[in-house]
Amino acid sequence: MRIQTVSTADELFNELRALYDGIAAPELALIKEWILRDARELLARVAATKSSGELPTAQFYEWLLPTIAAAPSGSEVWAISVLPSCEYDGSPEEETFLRLNIEASQRGVSIRRAFVIPETALDTWQSNRGIVAHRDNGSETMQARAITRRHLEDAAPELIRAIGDGLIAFDARVAQLDVIATDGSIRGRVTTSAPEIAQLREVFERLWRCSRPL
Repeated sequence: MRIQTVSTADELFNELRALYDGIAAPELALIKEWILRDARELLARVAATKSSGELPTAQFYEWLLPTIAAAPSGSEVWAISVLPSCEYDGSPEEETFLRLNIEASQRGVSIRRAFVIPETALDTWQSNRGIVAHRDNGSETMQARAITRRHLEDAAPELIRAIGDGLIAFDARVAQLDVIATDGSIRGRVTTSAPEIAQLREVFERLWRCSRPL
């Protein structure tokens, strides 16, 4: 799968201006203004919360894959996976994600991933593509641990709600929180809020201590 790069802000502004100016009908003037107002409100919300809204699946991967591909040597990726059916499912996006994780660890990015095994996967989790890849490529820079959801409920029940649908974070800069939609697809929300990331890190470290190496 080819990782697409986003257009620069200047290119987008220029294109938007050309499209805006190209709509000459006076009957559509108010429509154009409404569109600009909506964009302003969305940007103002991101600026205030330091967080995106919920990203659909395509945008989830469009943000995630280039971000992990660009992670530099010496940086850290920490993640929680709850192994939903849409994760490590052999799709082109997930295969690319898995490959980029391995490549990142090989160039010196520290990757730590905690797997929370759901009840539905108790008999199959050890053959999961993600689990196998982390086990086979385990190293100082590629570490993974696992705990069953049942054991986590016994050891630290408050963490069940805190881990949500999973997450991936890059140092203390940014995190993408997974959101599993009702149709089973994966979506997400990106945040750079320092207090939120600090809370997520505390949850991750507690989960890491509760879990065991693969």
